[in-house]
Amino acid sequence: MEDELSILNYYKRAVRIRNENPEIARGIVSSYPEYSGATLCVISKEYDGNVIYVVYNMGEEADTFDVKAAFGDVAICDYLTVDGSEVTFTDGVLSLPKYSICYLK
Repeated sequence: MEDELSILNYYKRAVRIRNENPEIARGIVSSYPEYSGATLCVISKEYDGNVIYVVYNMGEEADTFDVKAAFGDVAICDYLTVDGSEVTFTDGVLSLPKYSICYLK
């Protein structure tokens, strides 16, 4: 319980993010294969007129994604990482550490 990087605390953060963003649990999924690849997956979920974009880096290395080119002006609303690394968003480009998930609105 004291370890911020424990599976328990990761799960608690994931549940908090889901509860704060009803689009995640209830939304209709759209995939973006044109932006996805071997380790990067990009989807959106729409619910009640709101859209949340979810970018997954499932790879063992950091990766980037040009969010501005894909979705225009959105901002990070939250993210999950397995090792406490930070997801950054500079000049419309998202930098994702390995095994991370970023939520954008």
